[in-house]
Amino acid sequence: PTDTPLPTDTPAPQMQSPPDNSASLPPGGEVSGFFGYGVQAHLLGGDRGRALEATNDLGFDWIKQQVQWHLFEPSQGNVVFGELHAIVNDAGNRGLNVLYSVVNAPDWAREPDFDSNVGGPPQDPQTYAAFVGRMAGEFCGSALKAIEVWNEQNLHYEWGNNPLDP
Repeated sequence: PTDTPLPTDTPAPQMQSPPDNSASLPPGGEVSGFFGYGVQAHLLGGDRGRALEATNDLGFDWIKQQVQWHLFEPSQGNVVFGELHAIVNDAGNRGLNVLYSVVNAPDWAREPDFDSNVGGPPQDPQTYAAFVGRMAGEFCGSALKAIEVWNEQNLHYEWGNNPLDP
């Protein structure tokens, strides 16, 4: 019979030192691969300057505004971004990135017999895509850096109190 070699002791793995996270991010926190931080605000018709200043004071670099689609396209093809331009411009002047969260289809886009007591999606998702696409084109190259496609998609009241159907 051939002798089988005995196992040798294997050195224990060496513990690595934790990474040094003490280095601060550059101004604006713009480092590829890092998260940005921000707040959601209601900047339409309010004291936008104060909210943006407070966001800066917190050291955040993002601000989220919910955009009620029905307010900005009350009739099909009649899109007026209005105050959304002022938000993007004022935020950009303060070094803030903007995220618009687009919700609540206008009545003309909703399904027949929709519950008018609650916001909801359009009957045809292409109408939503057209509005969001137009928004993306309108604000291309500005402080608008992200568009959230609907909000809280998992809640029935975001879908007009209809049952969820992925």
